Amino acid sequence: MTKLTIEATQGGSIMANGSTSQIFLLLSVTDDNGRPFAGLKLADVNLNVLDAPIFAPGTEAHLQTAIEAASVGAMGSITESGFYAVGIKPSVPSGSWVGGRYVVGLVIERKSGGATLGGGSPRPLLTHAGQTIVDFTVTGI
Repeated sequence: MTKLTIEATQGGSIMANGSTSQIFLLLSVTDDNGRPFAGLKLADVNLNVLDAPIFAPGTEAHLQTAIEAASVGAMGSITESGFYAVGIKPSVPSGSWVGGRYVVGLVIERKSGGATLGGGSPRPLLTHAGQTIVDFTVTGI
């Protein structure tokens, strides 16, 4: 397994209560040798909501706050720089942001290899993995 080092922060846009637009998390991703991790894809990104405002007080919906990764794009002027913008959005229950502070666990994992070439032995499955926590605020106005 190759360890990924991930640093993350909220992008410059500030979302208002009720917005359905994506919020962008800006990432720096490097491998265990400090080299930029190239080619990040949406399928490599998983989010875990650790803390969030209550969407629907008095219902079980507040326990099911879900945010999903909606887009991933490389950033910077250097090809394969390891810098990315990950667009995130609420997925349930209302599909719009609720004002307050959010804390999200960001996990990146990519598996590669494992294929058999020409009937020979399978290549070993290599996993690149790392995680970090990022917090951001949606304004209540």
